[in-house]
Amino acid sequence: MENGKIIVSGEATNVQQALGFKGRLSECNALQHYAWKLPQPSIREDNRAEFRAVGTLNEGGAVDEGQ
Repeated sequence: MENGKIIVSGEATNVQQALGFKGRLSECNALQHYAWKLPQPSIREDNRAEFRAVGTLNEGGAVDEGQ
């Protein structure tokens, strides 16, 4: 985490799963203080999808790590 941002990158079996990852990030209680951007994944020759999600800490900031 740097400057209130989290970057998550990875590979999914297909584009639909990569895009579904954004929904799972948004639903995660520990990460609800972040606004997520997930640009269109890039598709590899084997049809797997590479993705990168950037979460930016919402204003109001501090998160209670004990929750």
